[in-house]
Amino acid sequence: MMSNNYLTTEKKKIYYGMDFLKLVCALLIVLMHSNCRDIPQNIGSIGHWMLSIFPQVSVPFFFVVSGFFLTKGIMKRQEPKEYVRSYFLRIFKMYVFWSVATLPLSWMCIEAGHPDFPLYLKCIYLVRMFLISGSLGIYWYILSMLYVSVIFYYCEKYHKIKWMYAVAFALWILGLLYDSKYNTDSGIFTFIHVVFSSSRNFLNVGLIYMSVGHFMAHHENKIRLPWALVIAIVIASWILKRYDYDLLHVPFGNLLVAISLFLLAQKLEMNWLAKHSLHVRKLSTAIYLGQFPFLLVFDFYLRKGTLFDFSLAVIFCITLYLWVITLLPKKWSDIIYG
Repeated sequence: MMSNNYLTTEKKKIYYGMDFLKLVCALLIVLMHSNCRDIPQNIGSIGHWMLSIFPQVSVPFFFVVSGFFLTKGIMKRQEPKEYVRSYFLRIFKMYVFWSVATLPLSWMCIEAGHPDFPLYLKCIYLVRMFLISGSLGIYWYILSMLYVSVIFYYCEKYHKIKWMYAVAFALWILGLLYDSKYNTDSGIFTFIHVVFSSSRNFLNVGLIYMSVGHFMAHHENKIRLPWALVIAIVIASWILKRYDYDLLHVPFGNLLVAISLFLLAQKLEMNWLAKHSLHVRKLSTAIYLGQFPFLLVFDFYLRKGTLFDFSLAVIFCITLYLWVITLLPKKWSDIIYG
């Protein structure tokens, strides 16, 4: 979701397709978290399946895009250390802001999930969420980006890129095997019960997807696929995703779909977004960061699992974004939305 300097090493290039698909994916994540149960039945079983699966591959797609632009930034600079440091601090400030802003909600979830735990144990859970599983559960993606940015820097510095790819793939497989045997029920309190979920951390998830983006950045000029092949890859990946649970009972198809979406995003020029690309880019971040706190508060009181909930969450995120960029100094808007 976070991206820096949409430039290639040869010439200035803005990837409007990535901006557009990130916004679509952010909206689909809100749809998933809204737990909508009143989606019109006339969209058919395939439509329902796509609406249930697409949000699952949205964060993997964000990871690939983030890995791509982080690597592009490192490649362009003679002093990558300063660039990675700046990138890390920018994401860290945003993570701390949202972690602190949603601290009461995190504590509320811990209280609801473990009301009988002593105070010191609840505090340990809170610290663990901030350092390992991601504050409020949803922000594990931001935390993963912080850790992986450090891994990228040192692997680039000591020329261990191939080792990084191999380890990332091995850890991904290990996470899938773990999930296939010890998978926990999903739900709003899952992040409380799992100390280090293999499906929500930088080792088993963030590293592999961002490594894909890293590879794409280093080989962008060599990977110039025709439209027909890109469409074929998209279709093939979705077919495999359709049957991944039937085959191995693990979501291995997420990686294939994330790669296919990235290839598709590269091909989409969408120059009509030129005047609004910055806001589209920022808005996808604003929706991702703001929707879950809103829905979580709503869940404790009024949420019914309807499209009305989805609409309210999106309106809230857009309104908050417009308020922040209009009324607050740029320094604060950069902290809040990266």
